[in-house]
Amino acid sequence: MADITPIIFRALCPFAVLSNLALILCVRLNPRLQTTVNNFQEFLAISDVVCSIVLIIGDGLSESNHSACYVIGAIMHFFMLSLPTWSFLISVHIYLTVVYSELAVKSKVTWFCLYGWGFPAAGLAAILISQQSAKNGDIFGDAIFECWISSAYPNLRLESFYIPLWTHLTLTMVIYALTFAHVRNILDELSKTACYTTADCTPQTSVRNSKMKLLLKSSILCAGYAISWAPATALRAFDALGNAPPAWLVLWSSVMLAVAGCWNAAAFFVVAFWRDHACAVSPTVESR
Repeated sequence: MADITPIIFRALCPFAVLSNLALILCVRLNPRLQTTVNNFQEFLAISDVVCSIVLIIGDGLSESNHSACYVIGAIMHFFMLSLPTWSFLISVHIYLTVVYSELAVKSKVTWFCLYGWGFPAAGLAAILISQQSAKNGDIFGDAIFECWISSAYPNLRLESFYIPLWTHLTLTMVIYALTFAHVRNILDELSKTACYTTADCTPQTSVRNSKMKLLLKSSILCAGYAISWAPATALRAFDALGNAPPAWLVLWSSVMLAVAGCWNAAAFFVVAFWRDHACAVSPTVESR
C-alpha cells in the first residue's frame, strides 16, 4: 500500500497546483477580485503550490542529493506551517468583516502578514536551532514519501506540525461558529424587513448576499482542511503509539493530503463567480 502513495501524489497534486495557480492568476488579472481576503487566499495558494510540488518530487533526492533534500524539507516545513496559519487568519478576517467592517481589517493587514509568515518562520527557526542537539542525524530528510521531517523523528513532526495544525484549525472552527451565529442573527433581522423578490433588490438584500458569500467561503475552507488532515493526524497517532496503521487509512490519508490544496481554490472560485441572482435580473441594480 505504501508503494501507491507516491503515485497518488503525482496523479492528484497537479490538480492542486493548477487550481491554485489559476486562483493567483485570476486575482492578479482582475482588479475586482483584489480584496484583502482574496490576497490572503493568494498567500494560502502559494503555500499549497509549494507543498504540492514537494509531494510530486517525492523522496528521490534523499539518496542522490541529501543536501538538496534537507533544503527542500526545510522549505516544506515552512509552507506546511503556513497552511493552517493563513487558514486561521482568513477566518479572523471574515469574522472581523462580518461583525465590524472591511475597514477594520485593512488597518490590521500588516499584523496579519507578520503573523502569517512570522509563525512559520519561528517554527522553522526552532527546528534549525534544535538541529545542533539532534541525536539521530539531520532533522530534515527522507520522510518516507517526501523530503520533510525525517522518519527518524516521528514525534517531532507531531509536536512541531500537527499540534500547531490542530490548534489553528480548532480556533478556526470556533471563529467560524461565532461568525455563523452572527450572520444568522443578521439574516433574522433582514428577513423582517427585506424583500426577496426580483423586483426589489434592496441594500439589505446586498448585505445578505455578501454575508452569505463570506459564510460559504469560510465553510468550504474549514470543512475542507479538517477533512484533509484528519486521516494524516490519525496516522501520526498510530506512529506515536508504535502501532501499524491499517492499509485503508494510509490510502485515505494519501488521497486527502494530495487534494488538500484544492479546497482553497474551490472556496475562491465558488464565491468569486457566485452571482447575486436576486439582483442580477434587476435593470436598475448592478450585482456586486
